[in-house]
Amino acid sequence: MIPVSAVADTAFCERLAYIKHILKMPPRDTRLYYWGTIKHNVIESIKNKTVELDKAVDKTLPLRDIEKYYSKEWMHIVSKYLEEMRESIESNGLDFNFVYDDLKDEIKKRAKAHAGKIVKGIYKPVSVLTEKFISSQTLGMRGRIDSIEIIDGKVIPHEYKSAIDVPKERVWRDTIQLASYGLLIQKEWKRDSPYGILEYAHEEKRIEFTNALFQNALQYKRRFELMERGVHVPSRSNMCDFCLYKDICNKSH
Repeated sequence: MIPVSAVADTAFCERLAYIKHILKMPPRDTRLYYWGTIKHNVIESIKNKTVELDKAVDKTLPLRDIEKYYSKEWMHIVSKYLEEMRESIESNGLDFNFVYDDLKDEIKKRAKAHAGKIVKGIYKPVSVLTEKFISSQTLGMRGRIDSIEIIDGKVIPHEYKSAIDVPKERVWRDTIQLASYGLLIQKEWKRDSPYGILEYAHEEKRIEFTNALFQNALQYKRRFELMERGVHVPSRSNMCDFCLYKDICNKSH
């Protein structure tokens, strides 16, 4: 079965999907790749704790105090995680203090955004399932969703992204990833999944699932299948500035 990540990467750049998922070549500089993994794991860790924090927070507090509450609690989690990963972080060529400071800044931004939703009453604690694997023999796709929120009986896939400056092409890639999960939920679990959430450092994007979007996801899946069978070998795109594989792209077959 084809990974959802391969379908999404095909939407971003077919050449990237070919090198990464078919040739299975790692990026030349693995530090950024590893750094992205660290940030992703941290975001998941704080989200797992957030449901508990949401129930405990005093919603009558001023916005600034609520913001500090989340920032402090989340940083406890971040600090513990980073200390456990210190040896691995440094062995992968990353400066520990830089990693810590960068994550601290991101946590502050996320705490500010989350506190704002709490104060405005537009956020309510929901049932959350994390790291949920899903696959479908019928669709020929498989993937692992960052988290699933159950809201009024509806299944809402939620993807956390560590990127800050996100080009529209990258958002489209993430949208196809989310839509693929929505399609899998509807077809395999027979559950209503009308939309999904993409969460970046500065904002959340609600992606409505439409038949047209599902067809786009299936089209990219078919494009990847052509590459997998050797029918189509893609050329370079104009997305190289945003790609960790740009240094080896020209040297691959």
